[in-house]
Amino acid sequence: MASGKGSQRLYLETVSEDARAQMLSLVGDALALRALRALSDGPVRFSRLQLGASSKTLSAKLKALERCGLLTRTLYAQVPPKVEYALTPKGVELLSIVDGIAEWERSWRREGH
Repeated sequence: MASGKGSQRLYLETVSEDARAQMLSLVGDALALRALRALSDGPVRFSRLQLGASSKTLSAKLKALERCGLLTRTLYAQVPPKVEYALTPKGVELLSIVDGIAEWERSWRREGH
């Protein structure tokens, strides 16, 4: 897709309202962002993800992120079972965008806005 404001507008016009709402809810979801950040240095086992949420809540959030294509889940056939999560290129790109938003917010805060 070509870059520029015209192509961004065209993209947003073709994205369904549900998909747009889902994208925005991910950016505003603290647990989702903590999970993506925890995976930023490489694959992590489920048992190592300490994000301040119950296992059930974390598992549900990771499944949602996987459905969105932001991370992958790899199950290893061993005893006990081993499950690893890793960012996809789409997840890495989202983290880059979130980092940009955070930097923008910090610059506004420094200016007293």
